[in-house]
Amino acid sequence: IQQPPEQDTKPQSQDPQSDYGHIYGDPQYPRFGAPQDPRFGAPQDPRFGAPQNPRFGSFGAPPQDFRFPPQQDPRFPAPQEQQQQQQQQQPPPPPQNTLMGYMMSNKVEAGLWLTRMFTVVCSFMFLLPIFGGNPHTHYQRALISNAATSALRLHQRLPNFQFSRVFMSQLFAEDSCHYLFFSIIFLNNYPVTMALVPIFLFALLHACNYTKNLLNVLGPNSMMFIRNLITKLQAQQTNILRFIACSEIFLMPALVFMTFTGKSTIFHPFVYYRFLSLRYSSRRNPYCRTLFYELRMTVEYLCSKPQCPQFVRNISTKAIGMISRLAPQVAQ
Repeated sequence: IQQPPEQDTKPQSQDPQSDYGHIYGDPQYPRFGAPQDPRFGAPQDPRFGAPQNPRFGSFGAPPQDFRFPPQQDPRFPAPQEQQQQQQQQQPPPPPQNTLMGYMMSNKVEAGLWLTRMFTVVCSFMFLLPIFGGNPHTHYQRALISNAATSALRLHQRLPNFQFSRVFMSQLFAEDSCHYLFFSIIFLNNYPVTMALVPIFLFALLHACNYTKNLLNVLGPNSMMFIRNLITKLQAQQTNILRFIACSEIFLMPALVFMTFTGKSTIFHPFVYYRFLSLRYSSRRNPYCRTLFYELRMTVEYLCSKPQCPQFVRNISTKAIGMISRLAPQVAQ
């Protein structure tokens, strides 16, 4: 007796999108149903109808003249709207015809002018203590302000710092580096009045140039008294630069004398000699080199006279020879 074959009791999947079909290996239904996103083309299974999105054709491809609508999401505005929003958010630039607008248009030059004016004020208060205060404090403030001016000017001249021999040679060739070195030398030293003379006169000359530009912004006829003072000061610029060079030279014997009196350390003359050699080989300011030459010619002329004692002539000749050997080589 043959028993009838057992009937399959597994449930039949009636839903085309159900997972029972592919679980039990029913070939009647595919593994995946129709796509749910109307942006895709027509389904491949003929049991499903035409695509629900009327924008697409019968085969699921968009027509040739179809263009997707622009992005309307407010989180992603259009490029033109972004530019308009940025322009609205940015504050308007200050007008150039005002004093503050002129200073804000070039902040580095304005900062240099402020530090130079502070150097002038502190030097004046140290040289003429008519307003009271501690003179040593004014002396240090003048040197610190001059160091800040030199650092800003040096950053303006050489903005990209590099650890290379070429960059270091360019750095030590700048006058701003020389006077930054000068401020560091005399900052912790005993107050020397002659040390403030070069930085005071340099700050005064450079501040006058920028002050004249500020007066031109205010008007062509504004503050004529200050304009006349600036004009007279600029007319004596060559003599002022020669006086600065002379002060730099005579600071060397002053430091040597202060070393013997205990007001300076033994290292200051050697460090200042390095500063003086940098000033002697300066490319922008030849007045130190010119003053050395003129002083040598003057001493040789006085020693050549018959009225000059012999020991003075010998000492002068040896001093000239020693200074000439210590002078650095200058590229012609």
